[in-house]
Amino acid sequence: MEAPVLRAWRRDRSGKGVARKLRAKGLIPAVFYGGGENISLSLQPQELLKILSAGENTIFQLDLDGEAGVDRKAIVRDLQRDPIKNTLLHADLYKISMDVEVTVSVPIVLEGESRAVSDAGGLVNQLLDEVEIQCLPGLIPHELKIDVSHLDIGDVLHVRDLQVPAGIRVLTDADAVVASVSVQGAEEAAAAPSAEAQASAAEAKSEEA
Repeated sequence: MEAPVLRAWRRDRSGKGVARKLRAKGLIPAVFYGGGENISLSLQPQELLKILSAGENTIFQLDLDGEAGVDRKAIVRDLQRDPIKNTLLHADLYKISMDVEVTVSVPIVLEGESRAVSDAGGLVNQLLDEVEIQCLPGLIPHELKIDVSHLDIGDVLHVRDLQVPAGIRVLTDADAVVASVSVQGAEEAAAAPSAEAQASAAEAKSEEA
């Protein structure tokens, strides 16, 4: 499958003023680095978001200033977003080679419905949203799945329980907890004594004053 193309343009200047002018034109600042290259550029955020809709580790071809015949495959290393509007502010693009392994983070997706939820009113808690992996770029999965349908109250799933395709090495601690099943309301009950203790302490302090 042919990699999607992301258009971008070199920029000579940087700074907040330049970034504001770019955004006023519907562009955002970005940097492309790796393999001995480090280029400041600008791009259209809508084009980047369209590519990433297929997966956050989607490989794409960078078309820089319309140069023909230059192979610049890349993935997104980091995105900066506006904390209120959630719009893109800046992107870090990392140059890759299809025959050199890369390290990326991949989201974890829970599959199925735990019988403890349907039969015993349990609650599935996802404690880990992603894991770090290392593999060739062509083997990067969009996500890693883990089945929770067989879990009962008190059961726990770890990173080592993930369904990992061949050729992929998981770097996250194998003993890290991905998901657990608890009784609904248990967390609130555990928090109640703490709240009562705080109220008592506040009352005692008030009496001392």
